[in-house]
Amino acid sequence: MTEKANQFMNFLCEAMALEKKEADFFQKAAKDCTQDMGREIFSMLAAEEAEQGKGLKEIYDSLKDEEKWPGTCAIFSKDLMELQSSFDAAARRHMTYMKAGGEIPQALEVAIGIEKDSLAFYEKNAKGMADPAGAKLLTALVEGERGHLLMLLDMQQFYTDPEGYFLEKEHRGLDGA
Repeated sequence: MTEKANQFMNFLCEAMALEKKEADFFQKAAKDCTQDMGREIFSMLAAEEAEQGKGLKEIYDSLKDEEKWPGTCAIFSKDLMELQSSFDAAARRHMTYMKAGGEIPQALEVAIGIEKDSLAFYEKNAKGMADPAGAKLLTALVEGERGHLLMLLDMQQFYTDPEGYFLEKEHRGLDGA
């Protein structure tokens, strides 16, 4: 294997460890969360992170064993709008239980920090990627982490200002109409 190939394999190992750490964090956050909404979103993110880790492992194994990229990979087929729709549906299901100033899950701020760090890690690695397949992978990972971060920021807004959240997401203004 070339030096660049070894570096990329090392990156994949770091990325798999990062995704496992995130999945474990979100599983624990879901288990510890006292609110249904938080539990549901943290569980959803745990599954997302585990799926990303699985996709990275597929790529790693294929490159290691066959020295070529796999024909398909779950990471490339993610639809960020589906993730946002899932959050919006959860918010609607739980909106009757929410009021402004409600208890915010303790893990939320930590989760936002974790996703910001993951996003920075993938963006940093994307800058030096010359290989088109590697660049496509990093673009997908950046988009995935950005989607997770946006979901958590929506969750934060939902907990602090549920009415404002729905006004913004439903694009309704207070223009008198």
